[in-house]
Amino acid sequence: MGNKFVFLILLILLGCSTRSADVLSEKFVSRPDIAEMTLEQKIAQMVMVRVSGNFYNDERNNKIKKLIQGHGVGGVITFGGSIHGTFHNMKMFNSWSNIP
Repeated sequence: MGNKFVFLILLILLGCSTRSADVLSEKFVSRPDIAEMTLEQKIAQMVMVRVSGNFYNDERNNKIKKLIQGHGVGGVITFGGSIHGTFHNMKMFNSWSNIP
């Protein structure tokens, strides 16, 4: 019984690694300091826009692009649509944002 307990503890400790923290630090994206943001930017970061999960045409894209780039909205919520359309749209929306 004692050997099984020691083996179990050893197995758990071996599973704990600090390597994943190193990987996370490499992927960290620097974000602007809140103190450097204007009041308008801070408020815009609290706003989320509702969009459909379907693929968008250019007219809809331009409206959403204006909200993201021009006003700096903080997020996008998708409703309905397809998983593929949502994935494509989110990649596009993130590329437009200064703060991913």
